[in-house]
Formats: sequence, C-alpha cells, structure tokens
Amino acid sequence: GNSRRKGAGRDISISVPVSFMDAVKGCTKEIRVPMSGVCGTCSGEGAPKGATVTKCKTCRGTGEVMQRAMGIFQVAGPCRDCNGTGQKVDNPCRPCSGSGRVRTDQKVSVQIPEGMAEGMRLRIGGKGEPGIKGAAAGCLYVQVEIEAHQFFEREGYDIHVTVPISYSQAVLGDRVMVPTLGGEQEVALPPGTQPGHTKILRSKGAREVNGNGYGNLVVTFQLHVPTNTTEKQKEVLKEFGKGETVPSVTEYRLRRARNQ
Repeated sequence: GNSRRKGAGRDISISVPVSFMDAVKGCTKEIRVPMSGVCGTCSGEGAPKGATVTKCKTCRGTGEVMQRAMGIFQVAGPCRDCNGTGQKVDNPCRPCSGSGRVRTDQKVSVQIPEGMAEGMRLRIGGKGEPGIKGAAAGCLYVQVEIEAHQFFEREGYDIHVTVPISYSQAVLGDRVMVPTLGGEQEVALPPGTQPGHTKILRSKGAREVNGNGYGNLVVTFQLHVPTNTTEKQKEVLKEFGKGETVPSVTEYRLRRARNQ
C-alpha cells in the first residue's frame, strides 16, 4: 500500500546505441546511468543524527499528494516538499540539502536479447534510483537504438540484402556468394535472372525475441551495368544484340505477374 511506496526510487529511462549485429545476435552492454543516489553523509536521512524531525505539513506525513491529471482525474504522486519521505527536518544535511539524495552515476550491465529490434524497450527492475530509508529502488527502462549496417537491412525479423550480379551472370546463370548473418553462403543463380529477382533463404534472418523461430534472409539480385567496356566487349555485345528480342510492355507486365 502507501507505506511501501513512500520514499521509493524513481524510474529511469535511457537510450542505448547498439550495433546491427549486436542486436541480431544479442550482447551484454555496460552502460553508465546518471541518477540520484543515497547521500553518504546522512545515509539518506536528509539530516544529521540528532536533528529534529517533524511530520511534513503538505502531505501530512503520507509522502504523497493528490495531483490533477488530464484536467479531470486525480492521481497520487510523491510530495515535493519532503521528497516522498513524509518528514521535514529543521537542520537539513548540507551535501544533499535535506533531500537524502546526491547526483551520481552507476554502471549497469544490460543483457540485450538475441533478435532485439528497433523500438523495443527493456525493463530492469531495481536498477533505477535507489529508495530512501530502505524503500524499493525504481526500474531502469532501456530504449535500444540500432545502428545501420553496411549492407543488411531489417524488416521485422526478416533481413534484406542486395547482391550485384554481372550481365553475363544474369544471362547464363552462376553460383554467387551471398552474405548472411553467419557468413557467406553460395547460392545458385538461374539462367535468365531478371534485375530485382529475389531469393528467400528460409530461417536465415533474425531470431524472434523470447521465441524459437527465425525470420528469413531476402536476397535481391541487382544487375550491375558496367560504365567502362573494352572494344572487344562492345563488339561481342553488338553481335549478341543482333539476334536479341525485347518483349512489349504488355508482355513484360504479364511475365512479371506470372513470376510473382
């Protein structure tokens, strides 16, 4: 009830940058959390030993006052005059000005679970600001900000990657090396591969947080058109172009519709 909340530590929210791969594979981050800690001079009492302690007149010793929320409702909140302790002292502690707290930083070890995605928030109980006079500490809320990767992109638990291929590879087919979360993997490229063709590698994406499933790796093949060609290459392409046929817009759209 009310006695348990009196003097309880405040919750803290903090944003932590995490690399793309650390978020996918999970990691442990050591972070520095700015907070108000218990004053070492007065041990959180707010006054030296022997000081006169009286009941706070504002909250009548409860440590809480009613505050208006959204213009209509009233909710209980910590009393600002006594910092939620329910008490006032005539001779307050100088280092903390009677609040029982001083500004300090704490190192906290945060476990980033495998598959962590942008926008997810971690709640760590008891790692917020410490309570006064043995009251419970608050919670630490960690908002993860995932850094962009050099070539991977993420959509939910699916990972997307674009792989460039040459004109000859697209026409004749080949076996190409594709980057995955676990290293490169050889993938068969069928003859006649069209620009933008995608291949899905099942369960090669990110792991579902608190689950056993995995997303997919979606590979998009992008045709690389060279800007510098030799005279011999030009002659070969000209010869190839003599027998080349290009479908009409209608035929092209019908082919794309059948392949989707």
